[in-house]
Amino acid sequence: MKIKRIILAIISVFLSATLLYAAEENVFRKNNPDGIKYDFARSFIIGFGYLSAIDERWKKHDEIKAKGNELVFIQWNLDRLAKDNMDLRIAKNYVTKYFNVPNRLMRKVIDSYAYACDGLIDLNLKERELWNQMHQVKKNGVVGAEQDQGFVKAQEQLADQRKVVMRSIVEVSVLMTKVLLREDVQEKQVKKRLALTLKERDNLIRKLDAFAGDNFEWGMKPGQTYVQAAQATIREVLEDPTCLSADE
Repeated sequence: MKIKRIILAIISVFLSATLLYAAEENVFRKNNPDGIKYDFARSFIIGFGYLSAIDERWKKHDEIKAKGNELVFIQWNLDRLAKDNMDLRIAKNYVTKYFNVPNRLMRKVIDSYAYACDGLIDLNLKERELWNQMHQVKKNGVVGAEQDQGFVKAQEQLADQRKVVMRSIVEVSVLMTKVLLREDVQEKQVKKRLALTLKERDNLIRKLDAFAGDNFEWGMKPGQTYVQAAQATIREVLEDPTCLSADE
């Protein structure tokens, strides 16, 4: 009788673990069903192109500033921020057009991405207001030390807030890598399978290369911008040979 009880206890524990594992697997399948993942990933990556344009625009900052014409530098910043917001709205629209999809994990990506874009747009509007104020002061005379310090402090605060939002873009990209998995992927599988065919993976990599050809790093590395880190996170999964394609 004692042996039977031990056997029954072992079977009970095994069945409980199996049921729990199956329940967790079903939750993943329920929240991340396959369907339109390639189209969504393509739009997500195209959106990265507009974020990359913002990075490229900013790289000209030191060059413009070094020319020494402060009013020209201010106007360049005003124009840059206006273009940045246009690019952010386009990038957001590429992703939010999928908001009504039944995939809950995908909707989480969409919601977080849209929130980040809106946050950056708001920060850019605030920065444009600062540059507009400085433009008026410069046109009317010399900027006082107190005004200049106040301007620098306000810019630093906006820069800190922008870093927080940009980190969330990287976090969204990590979540996006989970969206790319097949709905029936098991957590402890040595080789995970993507919901993308080999051809679809190649197509996405080529789209990524179109604007991130100088960023072939896998995953997040020191020295990357936040946008580059987000791109590298997606690249890591698309190019990882241990991740099987849907048709393999």
